[in-house]
Amino acid sequence: MSELSARLDRLPFTRFHRRLLIVGGSGYLFDAMDVAIIGFVLPMVVAQWHLSGGEAGTIAGASAIVPAVPLPRPIAPMRPVP
Repeated sequence: MSELSARLDRLPFTRFHRRLLIVGGSGYLFDAMDVAIIGFVLPMVVAQWHLSGGEAGTIAGASAIVPAVPLPRPIAPMRPVP
């Protein structure tokens, strides 16, 4: 395993690696921003709508589960309504 590690350490940092780092970092950035928005907004929503702890937990949990659920594909292509 040390030979593989040494080989990886000798590889140059290329444009591909920089792009991969930016794309991966952007994913973490937007995921963290989503969690932060829920964390800042949820207490105000709970106070405004008089939600219970269970209801607030359901909203917070749904914010983590819903992005993982795939959307159904439309059967026919969407056409503009005249």
